[in-house]
Formats: sequence, structure tokens, C-alpha cells
Amino acid sequence: MKRLIVLIIVLCGGIGFSEAGYYYKVQKNDSIIKISEKTKISVPVLIDRNPEIVYQKYLNLNQKLFIPKENIFYYEVKPGDSLNYIAIKFFTHPDLILKVNYIKDKNFLKVGQKLKIPYKIIGLCYNKNQTIGWPIIGYVSSPYGYRMHPIYKKIKFHTGIDIVASKGTPIIAANSGKVIYAGESGGYGKHIKVLLNNKIYLYGHLSEINVCKGYIVKKGEIIGKVGSTGISTGPHLHFEIDNFKDNKSMDPMMFLDKNKNKAYNIKSDEYKMYMGGE
Repeated sequence: MKRLIVLIIVLCGGIGFSEAGYYYKVQKNDSIIKISEKTKISVPVLIDRNPEIVYQKYLNLNQKLFIPKENIFYYEVKPGDSLNYIAIKFFTHPDLILKVNYIKDKNFLKVGQKLKIPYKIIGLCYNKNQTIGWPIIGYVSSPYGYRMHPIYKKIKFHTGIDIVASKGTPIIAANSGKVIYAGESGGYGKHIKVLLNNKIYLYGHLSEINVCKGYIVKKGEIIGKVGSTGISTGPHLHFEIDNFKDNKSMDPMMFLDKNKNKAYNIKSDEYKMYMGGE
């Protein structure tokens, strides 16, 4: 079957731009994962272009999905951004971003410029040797344990840690596993649960979800973006680790490398930055 490549205006993370691609009609027994395999477009990118499909229990027969020509994300340059800062957000090397965007001078970025971030380079510099890595770059604003709840104004037990970052910051899978929930409900707002070896990794208050239930996530893979959905006072990631057997939470700091300066050290002379813990 011939595919008609069209140039259309799409919205990607709030960015309006023209992108080459085609429309795919959902067939019988199709799923997000099956369509990803058919089209060779990763699940995170497929959902990025068709965000509504995360919330559908089943895809509708003949439903149209936009399939981009390239397996890439886009990032819009913001005031104060540098190439290194953007690279660290995506846990990748700045030279790779320069190359794919044909940028000769890394110090010359324009606010509003849309950079291509290929799926295959995201997480390349994430330290997969660490048992559990930091899912985003940011500071812990609220640790695990009892605290004064910022909204309810009373002492409540905080079952995870809150890591502050700007809205839209990519969230990287701290560990591999199977997605057992991806949707929006309760105080966590838009959130994801990933199961591995009787541990559930929960990522809460997202602005965007880039994986679906049943998807096998790889450590270092982009799974969503920071937001402030649910019961939240501002953009941050609620990161929680629960025991699957008894549903009791554990302090994520027991598993994370506390030396962030070491964790996010950029070794510019090679394609290794070992962000995410070392």
C-alpha cells in the first residue's frame, strides 16, 4: 500500500510547526504497540503526536493516527537555554544535537528555534549501570516521610520525593519494566506506573504521557514530561517506589545516588556523561 506523505501543521508539546508524515487508519486488532511495530515509529513518539490515544481503552476501527516521517521529538528553545542545558534535559550529548540540526555554532541558538531530538539519542548518556537513576534533573523540594502538606495544611505522610523542574522537562525511566498504568486519576493527576521485580515505580503530576499500558520500558527511555496535574502547587515530578506485594512505599533516596554533581558530570571529550547516577 502506497503512503501519501503530507506536510501538515501539528501540535507537539504546545509547539505548532509543519511536519512531514502520513495518516494511518486503525485496523482490526490494532494497538498502540502493534502500530509502533508496523510503522517503525517508537511508542513515545507515536503518542507524542497522538496524545489522545493514551486515554482510550481501545483504538477505534478506522481511527486516523498521524505517523511522522521521522522518529523524533522537538524542543523549542527558551530564554536562557544553552545547548548543554538542553542536552542534559534529554540525557544526551550536545554534539549529537548539533549534528542532527546542522548547527555550526553551539553558542548561537535562537529563542523559539525548534530543535530535532531523535528518539535514538535520548538517554544515550544515562548511566544504566546504576540500579535506579534519577528520572529528571532537579532538586528535591519535598523528601519522603511526614511533612506539612502544601495544600491541605496538615501533617501527612509523603510516599515519594518531589523533584522540581520546569514544565515539559523530559522524564526518563529510572528503571526498566512493564507499564501497568498510564492515565489520569486522583491526586497524582497524569501518572505512570512501571512494574519490575515486585517494585512499582510511580511518576506523578505529568503534563504529558508518552507510554501506554503494556509497553515494556527501557531504563533511560523517555516516558513523559514534567507537569503540575492533579493535586499540585507547581511543576514537579512526584517519584515513588512501592512494594508490589504489600503496596507499601519505600524511600527513593535509599536507591538514588545522592551526589548529584557526580551524577550529572559532563565528560565532553567522549559520548559519556553518566547522568542519572554514577
